[in-house]
Amino acid sequence: DIKSPLSVVLGYADLLLETGDDQTAEERAKDLRHLRENVHTVFSLVDNYLNLSQVENGRLALRKEPLELNTLLTQVGQRYETEARQRSIKLKFDLQKELPPVEGDALALSRVVGNLLYNALKFTPQDGKVTVSSSRRNGEIIASVSDTGPGIPSEEIPSLFEKYRRGSTSRNVEGTGLGLFIVKALVEAHGGHIEVHSTPQKGTNFSVVLPIIH
Repeated sequence: DIKSPLSVVLGYADLLLETGDDQTAEERAKDLRHLRENVHTVFSLVDNYLNLSQVENGRLALRKEPLELNTLLTQVGQRYETEARQRSIKLKFDLQKELPPVEGDALALSRVVGNLLYNALKFTPQDGKVTVSSSRRNGEIIASVSDTGPGIPSEEIPSLFEKYRRGSTSRNVEGTGLGLFIVKALVEAHGGHIEVHSTPQKGTNFSVVLPIIH
């Protein structure tokens, strides 16, 4: 899985070294974007495999502390602003103010949001929109990532979080089917759960539901 995107990275690096001086600025920028996307894929794969190892071996140790979820969502979202811009996708934040804190492991929850956000960007077409939002519902805090991608058929939603499961809309997109499995494991380790709402051809919303600190 890791060798495939690395091969693409090496291919584009060789291409730039051999023909970079003869390329137009637009051609060079396009090649660099592809190179960068595949480096992101490698990082995502490595993180997912590390998390998978911890989950399966029962070594997933969380260091929970009070967290301001809006701060975490903003910090993670800002890491992907360049990626969104490179893909010509609008990245929007819609965060409810003055939310109470949640108890969580900042690194683990950042991984959850990062996985969902990276997936949303991968599946959203050019000139589309990805929205990171937060809200409060009774005794819970909800962090959501929604996109304007192809959506997910309703019959595939129940199996989305199975290990190595890839849906019909992901056949032409890089990935291993581990991201959502990891997301589910990390969220449940925080006493939360995930909700998915999707409309084919209109988009998908993943909501991470976490309990408020009492």
